[in-house]
Amino acid sequence: YDNIALWKHHDNHHHDVNFYYELLNISPDLDVATLSGGEKQRVSLARSLYRNGDIMLFDEPTSALDDDNRDAFIKYLQDIKQDHIIIIVTHDKDLFDDADNVISIK
Repeated sequence: YDNIALWKHHDNHHHDVNFYYELLNISPDLDVATLSGGEKQRVSLARSLYRNGDIMLFDEPTSALDDDNRDAFIKYLQDIKQDHIIIIVTHDKDLFDDADNVISIK
């Protein structure tokens, strides 16, 4: 719980921490000392989603996610996008189909 809810004083969240554990397939009894790259990324994403900021910026958020976790993350962003500004910086061209706008920088 504490690993995701770093902002215990933060009241602007839609769900409790358990929702994000389930959404991103995170074990509630994870040992932070032994996390894989994908697990670290899922915890980081859960922290950001739990904080529920008006503007969310993600840098390569799906780079270490398997297909199921990637799909769950993108579906959740699709579900909340009407209430947030979501910016994703990525090289993952598969995410372009899920975007409302794509800005290419060369």
